[in-house]
Amino acid sequence: MIECDCGVDDTYGDSSSFCKVKEVKAKKEHTCRECKEKIQKGDTYEYTTGVWDGDFDTIKTCMRCVGVRDTLCKSGYYYGEVREQIYEACGIDYITGEMAKWLLEDFAKEHKEGKYLPVDIVKTLTTKGFI
Repeated sequence: MIECDCGVDDTYGDSSSFCKVKEVKAKKEHTCRECKEKIQKGDTYEYTTGVWDGDFDTIKTCMRCVGVRDTLCKSGYYYGEVREQIYEACGIDYITGEMAKWLLEDFAKEHKEGKYLPVDIVKTLTTKGFI
């Protein structure tokens, strides 16, 4: 089956001079830096402050994106680019469920080789004309 590794290569020097991360409860509505969805008043979210390339930034991330990021991007990530990193590395948009063409092609190849695939994947391959 297909594996996913969303790690980043930090050769661009985007590391922070300092970074402080904590979980807080929203006192007002915010927007998640990763998925761009609303963090509602009362929701817990990750609050990050730091300096990257000399610029101070404050980043708010919803707990769904934190969970996905911490599961799939264990070897590193760039704030604000996790959704794209996961799509490029894993072939799935974790917000919409959309699968990349290359992933569908890989699944179609596995199906033709007689490997078991979940029914919803087979339906998607059929609907999109891959099998």
